[in-house]
Amino acid sequence: LQLEAARVISTMEATNDNIHKFNKACHAQFLPDPSVINFYGRPIILTHGDSLCTEDYAYQRYRRFANLPWVRFIFLKLPLSFRRRIAMKLRQSNPHHYQHNRPINQPHPADVTEKAVNEILQKFAATELIHGHTHRYAIHYHGEARRIVLGDWHERGSYLKIDKDSIELFDLY
Repeated sequence: LQLEAARVISTMEATNDNIHKFNKACHAQFLPDPSVINFYGRPIILTHGDSLCTEDYAYQRYRRFANLPWVRFIFLKLPLSFRRRIAMKLRQSNPHHYQHNRPINQPHPADVTEKAVNEILQKFAATELIHGHTHRYAIHYHGEARRIVLGDWHERGSYLKIDKDSIELFDLY
């Protein structure tokens, strides 16, 4: 039996512990954030999305701290139950950041900014951007460019079907 092409599973660093278990079980590799992948000759940017929420000053401060290597190292050494309690307390301390069911057209400081989206699209000379973080599940248009936002796994998982002519966003359940 000969395989035509090797399949590689890649994931991006996320703000939960499940992705680490998944990567280990599937021998998946982490992609740096952001990453540019080439599908059918067109560059597509993949990013977690939190770096695009530039007007959410409190979150950006937290992000800079939480992404320090020594903070991540210590945090991951804590028992999972304790890490989950910390995450729950953080969500409870600022509940408006976790209200993902707001109408798409209702602005919010925790949303991406048009400026940040345009900058990353220009930086990588791309017209398509895929991210999560805000979980404002939809395909948004920025001039000629598309920004595809994946759904929140707690409320509505989602996946993409990408072929040479289109990108489609689907509900997982």
